[in-house]
Amino acid sequence: MSLLSSPTDYSFRKLNRKIAADGFKKAIIAVPELLVRKSLGKPIYQLLVDRGVIKTISRDDLSHIASKMYSVDSEMATEPITSIPFISLLDSGYVFPTSGLTTTLDVELIEESVTSPQNSDQIVTASLVRHLFIDDVRLGLNIIRGDPKHIGTRATERRMMSPLCPRFLNYYHWMIETVPRVRYLQAYEEQTGTDVSLLVPSEAPPWLSETLQLLGWPESKVERAKSPAYRVNDLILPSFPGLLPQDYQWMRRKILQNPKPEHTSVEIGSNVYISRADAIERQIINEREVMDMLSEYGFKCYRLEESSVLENAYLFNNADLVIGAHGAGLTDLIFCTEGTILELFGSKIKPPYKRLADAVGVKYDSMICKPKSTDIEVDIEKLEKRVQKILD
Repeated sequence: MSLLSSPTDYSFRKLNRKIAADGFKKAIIAVPELLVRKSLGKPIYQLLVDRGVIKTISRDDLSHIASKMYSVDSEMATEPITSIPFISLLDSGYVFPTSGLTTTLDVELIEESVTSPQNSDQIVTASLVRHLFIDDVRLGLNIIRGDPKHIGTRATERRMMSPLCPRFLNYYHWMIETVPRVRYLQAYEEQTGTDVSLLVPSEAPPWLSETLQLLGWPESKVERAKSPAYRVNDLILPSFPGLLPQDYQWMRRKILQNPKPEHTSVEIGSNVYISRADAIERQIINEREVMDMLSEYGFKCYRLEESSVLENAYLFNNADLVIGAHGAGLTDLIFCTEGTILELFGSKIKPPYKRLADAVGVKYDSMICKPKSTDIEVDIEKLEKRVQKILD
């Protein structure tokens, strides 16, 4: 099946929903951006790396260019750090808030700013593609060409700052790949007695600010990006989070120590169904029939975007069984303690929530459903048997 005909990523139904959600211009730009990111970008990126046009800094390289390195869970390191979590202190560098991509002043791309070593080519490529399509072509090309002169003229200058910008402004990428860095930065502040400011995206959903508030990070130490590029002196770069149980234990403890919202009536042992009725893709097209069956087992339907981060944290923390289609709504499984997650898949089968559940120690199950373009149709009888087996 050709890329353009694949029901996994492309459909007119998905495009129409994206136009309704984001407007015509953003939706149309997203089509070639997705095509380049998924298919064309990586071989072009590798060619430019091989020819020396793009220069990168790996994790091992980072330990050599940093002025100081700090281990999050011990005192300042005297030897190069190659394991996570750690903090790198750089004399200066450029930060691009659209993806969180960070470079040296010579515009060498620091892989650690957006990815772990395992996925560096793919993720750095995706970051560059975003700058070409989401910022403007000139800035993207200046980054790719490594042109410090033109980037420098557009950069806003700051000092003693750390980027906290997810590579996609999505709840999963925020909570799993970005928020653990707050723990690393708090450890750095405690070790050094230094105050650090965070650089975050300017047009972020409410959950970004709420999360920082729940974690106790003061608003006075947060700057919302207004410029496409920043030159930061005394740049503080945390390592890329690596699905560490201690990160999620810290997040769960810090967030759930906030008082439970008064109007939240979720009881311990609740059965929860997560709806994607307002999502651009992976909607359950027979959701009404699904809920008719699940209601017989005590399930209630929730749209997580209608609730706060704290409300959803308590919802998952109290849940016995959570069912939902693959998507960012399952991110809050990090707040589960004894529950089970049942993930529903269509044609797109990806492992991040299985890996996350393993890291957190939560029971996980999955069920393959019938794909309907970029949506999903659930076999009611099959789902009921799976629910009965889990609840028995």
